[in-house]
Amino acid sequence: ARPDATVGDARLVLASASPRRRELLRAAGVDFEVAPVDVDETLEVFEDPRSAALELARRKARACLALRPSPREELV
Repeated sequence: ARPDATVGDARLVLASASPRRRELLRAAGVDFEVAPVDVDETLEVFEDPRSAALELARRKARACLALRPSPREELV
């Protein structure tokens, strides 16, 4: 069975224009919507790459959710 991109009634939204992320989700058989957002990706000080990646993901999720008509129904 193909996994879908829902948890309850929420739909998965990829807030990135990354072709690699799209490729990984498709390869996993996940159904998702692509809705890239433009955020400032300038990072001041982060101790490690994981912290930097999490910060950028948070920024993109917040920006994407702010533009969505029903953000409570979506996972970004």
